[in-house]
Amino acid sequence: MMTSCARKFLLTLTIGVSVFGHLSPTKGDVPATFVGRSGQYLTVDGKRLNLHGGSLYGAPWRQDKFNQYIDTWLDCAHSNGINTIRICDFIDNRSEEQWKDARTWSNVDYLLSAIAARKMYAILDLSTYRNLLERSYKKDPKADRDAAGVAAAYDPKRWEPFTASVVARYKNLPCIAFYSIAGECDAPVQKRITTEALTGFFDKVSTQLRSGDPNHLVSSGGLEFLDWNSGIDWKAIFGLPNIQMAAVHVYSKGDISVLPKIAEWSRQPSVNIPLVIEEFGMKQGEDDAARAMQIREIYALGSRYASAGTLFWNIGPELSKGSCDLGPQTPAAWAVVRESRPSPSTGVDIQEHDGKVSLSNERVELCFDLNKATYSVTDVATHEIVIADATVAMGNDGDGVRVNHTIRQEDVSDSLGKGKRVWIDLTTKERPAGTFSFAVYEGKGMIVFGFGLKAPVWYSGRLMRAKPLSQAILLPRKNLEHPQTLNGASGAEKNQIVGGMTRVSENSLMVTGLVEGKRRTIVWGGLAYKDFAKYVALRDGVMEMSADDPVGRLVDAGETYIADDSFYLDVTVADPFAALEQYGRAMRDANHAHPNVYDFPVLCGWGVGNLSHQGDVNNSVKLVSELEMAQKCGFTKYTKVAVRLEPDSNSEQGWWDDEHWSKNGHLVSPYETFAKWCTAIRERDGIPYTYFKVGIPADDYSKAYPGHMLFKDISRLGLKHAGHQPYVSCDYTDPDFQK
Repeated sequence: MMTSCARKFLLTLTIGVSVFGHLSPTKGDVPATFVGRSGQYLTVDGKRLNLHGGSLYGAPWRQDKFNQYIDTWLDCAHSNGINTIRICDFIDNRSEEQWKDARTWSNVDYLLSAIAARKMYAILDLSTYRNLLERSYKKDPKADRDAAGVAAAYDPKRWEPFTASVVARYKNLPCIAFYSIAGECDAPVQKRITTEALTGFFDKVSTQLRSGDPNHLVSSGGLEFLDWNSGIDWKAIFGLPNIQMAAVHVYSKGDISVLPKIAEWSRQPSVNIPLVIEEFGMKQGEDDAARAMQIREIYALGSRYASAGTLFWNIGPELSKGSCDLGPQTPAAWAVVRESRPSPSTGVDIQEHDGKVSLSNERVELCFDLNKATYSVTDVATHEIVIADATVAMGNDGDGVRVNHTIRQEDVSDSLGKGKRVWIDLTTKERPAGTFSFAVYEGKGMIVFGFGLKAPVWYSGRLMRAKPLSQAILLPRKNLEHPQTLNGASGAEKNQIVGGMTRVSENSLMVTGLVEGKRRTIVWGGLAYKDFAKYVALRDGVMEMSADDPVGRLVDAGETYIADDSFYLDVTVADPFAALEQYGRAMRDANHAHPNVYDFPVLCGWGVGNLSHQGDVNNSVKLVSELEMAQKCGFTKYTKVAVRLEPDSNSEQGWWDDEHWSKNGHLVSPYETFAKWCTAIRERDGIPYTYFKVGIPADDYSKAYPGHMLFKDISRLGLKHAGHQPYVSCDYTDPDFQK
């Protein structure tokens, strides 16, 4: 049954449609703010919005029971945590003029009003019009698609009256998250449309929508066939000025395999747009529990790659092996939908009572016991204490520590987001006072730790070691079954998965296992880096984080030093891959790093010959041949290939010119210059790469240009050394060398 608020809205709706021909929402009936975009996130009122929902396909659009059907399924969806409905298939495609049908739009109006009354959001999928055009203009009745139908369906001119009508009707309705133009588009490789025409179609139709309705975002609709060279230029489409959203459909292994590539591209600073899994689905089959596990995996992918929305196909009542419907009739799968709903962001709260200070949001809570000088960390969603009896310490021990009860708190707004921070001061007898900070951010499960040193006016000191997490008991009330750890040593040592609850590593650790049959993962380690090395440990279930500098940071008497370094802890993400991906993104943001990510394989000229033992291919001619073989076998249908020519002889280093590279056999006619070789690679649609030993100058170069060497000293040039650690090396700061 509809609520009184909804009935009031419907009365307003009826008046609005009959008089003005479009929806006129009344103040108070629907959200007053439109969905916007802030970098990788969808937002409402400046707060992050995560779309959790499904498509509504197969509704009885032209039957009298439509309203009852809609109310029943929206109530079911809303009560199970779904906040978004994708409206699709609403136009009867019997004839081209069918899109003007009054009953069709009356039903869309009713559905939108019902969504708004429940404070949910809608994605208005316009692919139903594309499908209408395809069917109306198709000449081959036996074909699903033909060239004539595709030409009409992707003709922007034919869309003009339709988009004009849509935006006039709905431009003032905030419950619409965005318009979705036409997903699962025809692939240019099928020869019915060109790459340029397809990109142009999305450009022009998105412009039509945004010109008439600047209030709503626009997506291309979820694209697929992106894991191979299908002719769909997804980067160009997603990056169009009036789209700026990466919307995908995820069904096949190929769709899953390309998701990391799309996610990483969308997060690049030069792109910085939301990723939305607009549709995923799988047939019911015979095993609801097995299907539930598959659905959980897709939600985990959405979390891992920071999708701004993850929507399934389809909300509906069918119970059949071949159906993709989800609902109470598939209890195990439906439970996963309910469990995967995003937590509403409640901001960050600080409470102080009974000698305790707590810092929390809807995902994580840190509680500091001022009397015991210990703290605990709780996963709010499961109400489980994950870390207990943790302490903080300066130097090698915490002897004589007492906690200053003057708690300082402050708001935080930085590259990691907005939140709150608490500072806890430690003092020892007549010594400088250590200070530690704990920050929690809105909508995030991580805790960020900082540290510093306050020197009294009569005493100077050196900060050599700080432990913001020490003697911490992992899962004090539970048993972590089948524990495995993965070190994140940042290249200091080999990354390996090891069983057990004991591990020490530079930078970071992850531990994952099962608690009462459910996955639990914890990640902790260094975050921002400037002055201190970071070390982490797990010793028989006892956790530690340490910042170390063997020389130490001198803090003069009367001064306060707050390190720019910080640490990270997250206990809220169960999936180990998602937990590590989230940690990596936080580290990138905290260090203001902009890694140059590439999405293609690199063939190493040195590696191919040395690892295969099939002969040397590390010269310009043979590497052109390698690229031609990649083309011949069909590899380049799926990705571009970079080819790396490595002039790796020590006698070439420093000179870095065609003469020396040719002399050492790396540049060979007809590609006897790097310019000619690069041109040949690009002509074959490859990407030229190279590699230098920038720290190992050739002896004759060092003698010719001693001023380019560190300290302008080449006296130890003849001393024997490890190949990668010469006693004489280049001075990159020397202005003449830089030229």
